[in-house]
Amino acid sequence: MNVNQPLTDDEINELDDFLLSDKSPGSCMDISTFDGFLAAVVLNPDVILPSRWLPWVWDMDNGEESPEFDTLDEASRISNLIMRHYNTVATTIDEDRFGPLLFVLPQPDNSEFYDAEGWCEGFMLGAAV
Repeated sequence: MNVNQPLTDDEINELDDFLLSDKSPGSCMDISTFDGFLAAVVLNPDVILPSRWLPWVWDMDNGEESPEFDTLDEASRISNLIMRHYNTVATTIDEDRFGPLLFVLPQPDNSEFYDAEGWCEGFMLGAAV
């Protein structure tokens, strides 16, 4: 798969499912937090290498824990999704067409509430890396 190809909706859900699974540390980011985190990493005036920011994706508290992959194929697949999303965030910010991944919460009156709390938390953490 091309590392510059944006994630499909199914792939976004697949990555979010893995991030929230028992295979990932309890302090792992969800997809919206991860998206905000990457936005801050990309906007940093200095290049921040994945080796520096990736540990914080898995462990928002200390950047020390990591996931437990069942197979090498699973590790490769999740790593590919992570890097493709990083590339998408970088490209869309550079081209001034970025849109954050926010959770949409249906309201009792059938309206929708866009929950930006996790995204903002990720952005603040990314700004501190």
